[in-house]
Amino acid sequence: MKSAIFSLKRLSLIFFVGLTFSVHAQSKRTMHDDQKGLMAAIGYTIGYSSHASHYEIMDLIKIKKFSGLRLINIDARLGWVFTSKYSLYATWKLSPAITTISPYRTDYKGLSLAVIPGRSHKITLNAGAGIYQSKVSKTEKSGDGVLGNIGIGYNFSENASFDLVVLTGNLKPGNIEPNPFPSKETNISAGIIYQFGQFR
Repeated sequence: MKSAIFSLKRLSLIFFVGLTFSVHAQSKRTMHDDQKGLMAAIGYTIGYSSHASHYEIMDLIKIKKFSGLRLINIDARLGWVFTSKYSLYATWKLSPAITTISPYRTDYKGLSLAVIPGRSHKITLNAGAGIYQSKVSKTEKSGDGVLGNIGIGYNFSENASFDLVVLTGNLKPGNIEPNPFPSKETNISAGIIYQFGQFR
């Protein structure tokens, strides 16, 4: 319990330090500038994993089932802005284990293309694919495979957006015996993404 609280505090501190830095760095920039360059973003989301919801173990005389709820999801992005409407970025989504909810943890590394349709610059659409790996301990792998990602974001300020992202696809079974996990994963997360901006 204490380790989970410490982990949560540490991740929250990293997130808010990064957010403070990005606010300072972007105080004089607007997202509508037609600039090209390197972009970076970080976000904090919560979500649900259908794969994680199937995890269960025998605890003394009864079966203990774990939740698919993912309370901590860190979403980091690094890429290139081609125009005010198109960008391509690598994404890293990390969800650590929380002992009070589930030892299930995930790591997703992928590539996404983002498009801002229309003239309002309020909506961002993105899609791509990446490598997903899930574990329930350092040595026990619960599944891995290539998952597609699709998302939509609402840009409510110059640099911040509320994003909904879905990861979906089939996973190969891990080394857990017996294996309670299905081959299909649908991972849904939603939260705030803050773009640092473009650095020439």
